[in-house]
Amino acid sequence: MNPRALPSIHAGPATQAYTVRQGRNTAALPQQIAPGSPQIAQITTKASNRLRVSTPAVYSGINMPAACAPGFCYKKPDGALAAGPTSVLEVVNQAFAVYDRSGNSLLGPVSLQSFFGTSTHPYDVQAIYDAGNAAGGYAGGSGRFIVTALVQGNNGPYRASELVAVSQNSSPQNGGWCTYELNGVVNFPSGASGGADYDGLGMDGRYLYITSNLLSFHSGDFLGSHVLVIPKYTAYPDASSGSCPTATSTAFDNLVNPDGTHSYSVEPANRPDAATGTSYGMYLVNALARGGAKLAVHDIVVNNGVLTLNPAHWVDVSTYSIPYSAPQPGGNNIYPGDTSLDGATWRYGQIYTSNTTRVVAGGQNVNPHASVQWYTWVPGQSTAATWAYTDPNIAYYTPQLVVGCQTNSTPCTSPYTALSFTGSSGTQPASFYSLVAGSGAPTLVQSGVPAWQYATEWGDYPGVSTDPNNHSEVWLEGEFTQSSTVWGTAISAICASSC
Repeated sequence: MNPRALPSIHAGPATQAYTVRQGRNTAALPQQIAPGSPQIAQITTKASNRLRVSTPAVYSGINMPAACAPGFCYKKPDGALAAGPTSVLEVVNQAFAVYDRSGNSLLGPVSLQSFFGTSTHPYDVQAIYDAGNAAGGYAGGSGRFIVTALVQGNNGPYRASELVAVSQNSSPQNGGWCTYELNGVVNFPSGASGGADYDGLGMDGRYLYITSNLLSFHSGDFLGSHVLVIPKYTAYPDASSGSCPTATSTAFDNLVNPDGTHSYSVEPANRPDAATGTSYGMYLVNALARGGAKLAVHDIVVNNGVLTLNPAHWVDVSTYSIPYSAPQPGGNNIYPGDTSLDGATWRYGQIYTSNTTRVVAGGQNVNPHASVQWYTWVPGQSTAATWAYTDPNIAYYTPQLVVGCQTNSTPCTSPYTALSFTGSSGTQPASFYSLVAGSGAPTLVQSGVPAWQYATEWGDYPGVSTDPNNHSEVWLEGEFTQSSTVWGTAISAICASSC
């Protein structure tokens, strides 16, 4: 199952073998690309100039058998991660688990179907930690974990719901949760109706933002996109009693790009440092479904308690295109997804987002299948800085990024970008890689095994999280082939200072 991939958007043969260029490119480095320019300025990465980072121990996360319901299993690992002050929450497909910060199990895996009480199986999970609420925030304060998922066909046909859960406090293994099922169906004037699919999750100081595609119940065709805005005070349980309020929401349907085309796979730019009660509005970003050299940026603003969605504008970036299926040893090529953005964040004054691309404009020794690319810009700018990492011998795909600070200080004057993604080649099984921009080549965090059987399916996104205790530390969840029929996940922290 690949919930977000649409037949009209597939390009290229899904399992065709492509010839990988020979010869290891030992100088493969992150490259900054000037939009519209055929040339690439390579980053200098001499040892004395590299960002020095440390990677604490890696520990195992949820694997496929632990996430599966009896008799039913998604064969693709879609992951989410949220780090709190004393615990780390991981959600993958159909289950979540809680660990201490050393990787020891505190809770789970817990079935999402049981947790939300649905008749069908949830999918497309997301998770964030609201650290800002700890300082005199909503419903008695305390930091909160937020988990979202989608479900279709719950208690009847032609139904789609957006599931939301908020923890009572910052210890999700001990406190209670409030769970909500919100409407995920949109009826269009044409008579077509669609259900939510491929969701995104973000927050500011006052609201939660859930984005999703809308797919036709009858044909599976993409109909448009959808944003649900939830006031935190209507969803956060009382920190003392655990009592649950009644969640309310405002919906914006059918987002469009500046040229009038439907926006596809829109992502909210999450604000992990947002102070409680403040509403800066929310930027929503999306790539073009079939590739291009622009991103669409929408923004929701709040005036006197009224939410308004402003028309989108373009931000110019370097070219990106739909990737080709990625090789693996002993099996058919792996489907690496499309050009959809894999999450977004608004931190330290800039918006950051990433996707997979086949084309790396002006690049040398570009992988013929897939490379990771990411973008940064200051809100209001019309041009973004574009960065890419490519290796002629290893295809990298499904990147998710997170932004930390090189020093544990506020305000941050030296942010850094870390990415989690999958890599594979004709000799390298699908494996979990991490990359800190400016620190050299990617790190092989957890190697996989050959001959993944479900080659037409792979996870749409891994999980990432900032750290509420230390701005210089970030958390990554990655995915790999644990056996030819079982995927696994691993969790690691990266630190750019003393941790």
